Amino acid sequence: MRKKAQLLKYLATDLFSGAVSWCTFNIVRYFEVAQYQGYDSVWSFLTSEKVLEGQILIPVFWLIVHYYSGYYNKPMEKSRLSEFFITFQSVLIGSLIIFFAVILNELPDSFHVFYKQFGALFLSTFVIAYFFRILLTNRAAKKIRKGEWTINVLILGTGKSASEVMNLLNNPNTSMGFTVSGFVDLEIKADLGFENRNLEINEKTLGNINDLDTLIKEYHIEELIVAIDSADDTTLLNLLYSLYHYKLPIKLPVSYTRILTGGVKVRTITGVPLVDVTDNNLSEAEKNIKHSLDKLVSAIILILLS
Repeated sequence: MRKKAQLLKYLATDLFSGAVSWCTFNIVRYFEVAQYQGYDSVWSFLTSEKVLEGQILIPVFWLIVHYYSGYYNKPMEKSRLSEFFITFQSVLIGSLIIFFAVILNELPDSFHVFYKQFGALFLSTFVIAYFFRILLTNRAAKKIRKGEWTINVLILGTGKSASEVMNLLNNPNTSMGFTVSGFVDLEIKADLGFENRNLEINEKTLGNINDLDTLIKEYHIEELIVAIDSADDTTLLNLLYSLYHYKLPIKLPVSYTRILTGGVKVRTITGVPLVDVTDNNLSEAEKNIKHSLDKLVSAIILILLS
């Protein structure tokens, strides 16, 4: 629920910043071009049918560009550096599209005006969009540091590995934003036996693997972490396959990467070395583009077959 709320905030601010930046650009556009095209005031230009049409369509266009940049895929996992570069790249590409599709035909034959118009479009859009985004991201980061926003996780396993993961996630120096809701007993031989468990694991073991569906709903689980002591790779792979239908991020300690193929990316959760096995080597932008192409191809095939 919190992810959806944060996503809606990013969408709303991007829509607003797109409208503000387009209005700002049009003010510059008036003094550079429009006043020589018969408009006697800034207001008359801003309220003209053509500009008002752009005032509605351009912010929507920016949402589409930002979607295909992958920016909205993970609203709770932002960093200032990545946010800067993603915003820069998407605004640069979007500005080029707008410049050549909308503005270029209206400009006089002067390279000086070309540069000023494109610079005004890019800078106004980038500065305003990044300003609102960084405000939201900083606010979210503060809430995570204060423990006001957390991600509920279940640790699958009750042995030594599960205890180590719990200690890492409970360490304030390494585990910003994660709450261990409990443990799930997998009934794997290497994980059985109270000698491998501490008191907290015993108290917070919520059930076994057969109860997982109920536990996810009851505790509003957002991520699963598999931490078992078994060295049996086949057992681990079978467990992972059985978890995919829950459609939740599944994490493993980095030491388990020996069983993974296909160049799975190693990521860290605020300093804790875990592998997201539900992720792949496609960037967030590539995922969105692929998803849209899949839908388009499917629609074309359905039309042809009908």
